[in-house]
Amino acid sequence: TDAAENLLCQVAGHKLVRLFPPSVGPYVYQDFVDQKTGNGSVNAFSPVDCEDVETQKRAFPLFKKARESEIQTVLGPGETLFVPRGWWHYVRALEPSFSVNFWF
Repeated sequence: TDAAENLLCQVAGHKLVRLFPPSVGPYVYQDFVDQKTGNGSVNAFSPVDCEDVETQKRAFPLFKKARESEIQTVLGPGETLFVPRGWWHYVRALEPSFSVNFWF
């Protein structure tokens, strides 16, 4: 998660984006980092690999509840996605790609 609003702007290539609302924090086994980012915010991270759920079932049994709220899309060149503050997100390039983020 980011503690700031985020615009993810895709310049080239395609990226898979998975979004989860802030309410799934307990189901993604949230971990807060004590380190502040460049914009002064504190971000949270998840140890769950949302693309390898089957092999992690034992370690993260509650993640299946987070999947119930998942929003998934593919972002292409020229497209921008708004990621609200506090939303969990996972992004993976589907091919060589380039994107720019704006946090505010």
